[in-house]
Amino acid sequence: MGTDSFGIREVPQKIKYIRSACCQELKKINNSKKPGASAIDIYQPKVPWFTIVHLILKRNPEMNDTVSNLYSSRYIKATRRQRQLWAR
Repeated sequence: MGTDSFGIREVPQKIKYIRSACCQELKKINNSKKPGASAIDIYQPKVPWFTIVHLILKRNPEMNDTVSNLYSSRYIKATRRQRQLWAR
């Protein structure tokens, strides 16, 4: 990927790709953890950035793809004016 073609529009796609690749690596790790498996048998990710991305995603649960369909109690208790300001 050349830097000339990488812009603000491509950032969300790249984040989604990295998050997806990280989840695939985690799945490989979890699938390799079988009862009686030694530490040698557990899958080790081949991508050099896995540890860094995994730490970032683990520390920032709000980066998950899931979105709650329930309002937070803070939003419910907010005044109408506050909700209008948040919506901007």
